[in-house]
Amino acid sequence: MFQEDPEDILAVFIDDLCVGVTSPTFMSSNNAYFTFANIYGNALHNNKPLIFKLWDASTGRIYPQIETSIDDIRFAPATIIGILCVPSW
Repeated sequence: MFQEDPEDILAVFIDDLCVGVTSPTFMSSNNAYFTFANIYGNALHNNKPLIFKLWDASTGRIYPQIETSIDDIRFAPATIIGILCVPSW
């Protein structure tokens, strides 16, 4: 089951710095929820690994390391990358 709660929050980090946050959005054309995130950084962040964490609004639980569809996602300006796999619960 994919995450479908629009109150959940997905946060993206470079080291301990939060560089983006987003929540699931329902796309009626696909009849599914998607998460789109803008990740912010500068030249100091180039090629640093991104860490994804999820806050589940219904339980208050934080999932500190979310598995991604690409093994190692790194910061790159003006780039669109992959699909994030959110755990089932």
